[in-house]
Amino acid sequence: MLKAIGVRVDGGKLIALGLSHKNLEVIKTDKPILVRGTEIGIPEIDILLFSGPTERDMMTAMQKLIGPETEVKIDPKLKEH
Repeated sequence: MLKAIGVRVDGGKLIALGLSHKNLEVIKTDKPILVRGTEIGIPEIDILLFSGPTERDMMTAMQKLIGPETEVKIDPKLKEH
């Protein structure tokens, strides 16, 4: 995986995470990739990369990975009717 933090050409801040094909294979097997913020100079936050067949599946899987203090914002399209 390629990890970088920097500045875009327009001056905005940028975090870049480049996934190799091998990384994509790992993620598809329900093995999330955790990028420690300390690795890219932002020690106060980590980044979790994961995938799933649908957004709803990913939301269900993520609920198993986050702590109770996590503020979750759910896209209205994913809420149960």
